Amino acid sequence: MVSSLRGGRGDGTRARLRGAGATAPTSGAVVREGGDAGERGAASAGESDDGRGLPPGSRLARAAPARLVAAEAHHAGSRARRGGDPALGSRDLAPGKKNAARRGATIVFLDESGFSERPSVGRTWTPRGWTPVLTHRLRSWRRLSAIGALGYRARSGRAAAYLALQPEAVRSPDLVRFLRHLHRHVRGHIVLFWDGLHAHRSLVTTAYLQAHRGWLTVYCLPAYAPELNPVEGMWSWLKGGVVPNLCPDGLGPLRHELRRGRRRLQRRPDLLHGFLHKAGLFL
Repeated sequence: MVSSLRGGRGDGTRARLRGAGATAPTSGAVVREGGDAGERGAASAGESDDGRGLPPGSRLARAAPARLVAAEAHHAGSRARRGGDPALGSRDLAPGKKNAARRGATIVFLDESGFSERPSVGRTWTPRGWTPVLTHRLRSWRRLSAIGALGYRARSGRAAAYLALQPEAVRSPDLVRFLRHLHRHVRGHIVLFWDGLHAHRSLVTTAYLQAHRGWLTVYCLPAYAPELNPVEGMWSWLKGGVVPNLCPDGLGPLRHELRRGRRRLQRRPDLLHGFLHKAGLFL
């Protein structure tokens, strides 16, 4: 219900009230409260302050029927979603792909992650009526830090997976060591894509990149866009298909399973290219 409410003061101030769950009527009801004698006389004579006539009677709109609203979120609007990444194709990835194809180079995506002794629970097969049970020792959870990379030949389309594991956190010297290892296993020029991690921008890493510009070109992916890195697909595959429900007695068995998973992945070029297409990228 929409109505005009005249305040108790004699200055004729008006306010609007909106009734909850009601629709606006064709002619709103006028309610008068307070005011001086002149205003009450005008109201009894059927005239308003501006000289226009008032409706003969109050007309109230019927309240809308009560209804239930589902407790769920609506679809996000255009402003609630993250915008696209036009700068990636126009300034970074597109020139990198063209340069790699012209040089016959290898496009490499690099990322870091971690794996814990704590088992991750996943879906598995079991006889009907038997619930799988994970048995693990309750102690401090040690972690393995991982540096992973996916390489794609620009001309032939051949793909390869690379993985380095260590118990400590990944630092700049570890990245430099991994890049040297990558250079020994990948022939020709390398076009590298990675994110803006602090270790990627440190003085040690920058000095190494400047000293080896002859065979290494580096591009930085947009910030807050991990879905643009195909290595994220490799991490998801390892954590969801290789080490779920694994209860290792130390970091040794965990490292062994991850290396086995990397060898399995190396024999699946369709899966390696699937990681690239999942990120919305194509050679």
